Amino acid sequence: MKILHIIFSFNIGGSETMLVDIINKQVQKHEVTLCVINNLYDEKLLNTIDKRVKIILLNRTPSSHNLFDVLRLNYWVHHKTFQVIHCHDCNILKYVWGLFRFTTVLTVHDTHLPLEGIEYYKIVVSISYSVEKDLKQRGLKYSPIIYNGICPELILQTKHCFLEKASEVKILQIGRLEHLKKGQHLALEALAILAKNNPQHYFNLTFIGEGSSYVFLQDMSKKMGINSQVCFLGKRSRKYIYSHLKDYDILIQPSLYEGFGLTVVEAMTAGIPVLVSNIEGPMEIINNGEYGFYFNNNDSTDMANCLAYMISHQEIVNTVVRKGKIRALDFTLSKMVDKYERIYSREQ
Repeated sequence: MKILHIIFSFNIGGSETMLVDIINKQVQKHEVTLCVINNLYDEKLLNTIDKRVKIILLNRTPSSHNLFDVLRLNYWVHHKTFQVIHCHDCNILKYVWGLFRFTTVLTVHDTHLPLEGIEYYKIVVSISYSVEKDLKQRGLKYSPIIYNGICPELILQTKHCFLEKASEVKILQIGRLEHLKKGQHLALEALAILAKNNPQHYFNLTFIGEGSSYVFLQDMSKKMGINSQVCFLGKRSRKYIYSHLKDYDILIQPSLYEGFGLTVVEAMTAGIPVLVSNIEGPMEIINNGEYGFYFNNNDSTDMANCLAYMISHQEIVNTVVRKGKIRALDFTLSKMVDKYERIYSREQ
């Protein structure tokens, strides 16, 4: 099968790293091509793609309406006899003609995304029930659900129980520094509350990721007097993250909205307890508290209270962590790729 994946940009992010995994798995059995439309891509991330994958960089200026860019896109789409065109941004195919020849697939990676051009796809895949619900509320009748997946064997696992060794509590948050979506400001507020109410513990909060909220969050930590307890590591490779998850005590996901939350699955695999906001995507992963802990969305006080509860109920946390490691096996790369291949074949 000849498969073409198309995406506007290819910087380090959840959907992009997931796409790398899909491509590298698919190329073991199929002929796979990746087309990046805009001149926004990460060279290091591109270098993680299997050398058997053909990579096309169109280097379009974002938001450009240059006809030459449209012609180049169509040239590459029709240059080979692709059976499948799999897009990862909705409005790509409105610039492509002759679509009747292809199985056209769109993966919707989050809730609240714009849906312009969705009518050009034969199949629209949701990455979770929360994304499917969002699409149905906006008029889409059917969307199969395929969870994002990971390679659990690549993640190093912790060898000790929760807070077994020290009074220091190391908290981790992974994601783009975009606080209006990812809620990192809530984590800072919760840290200040914890530090004040639990002097017997030293709390350390680490952010992994880059984004437009970096200066805002850094200034906020200084104004709150907790900057010595906050570390901004910046962008880190997935290999680094998979090797160091085990070094932390708790992963938090304070997002204000989120379609899924693959970092939650990764932490569960590493044996790290997770605390998420009670929004649909992450709650779907932890099954409403069976496999992880949650706090009221957009409520830093409740986040701090939940963290304090976890610290004082270590046996309960250890039980949830053991169950969470089993739950994480529902979200594997092999399962994800197999389901995509069945969908491709069904529409041939």
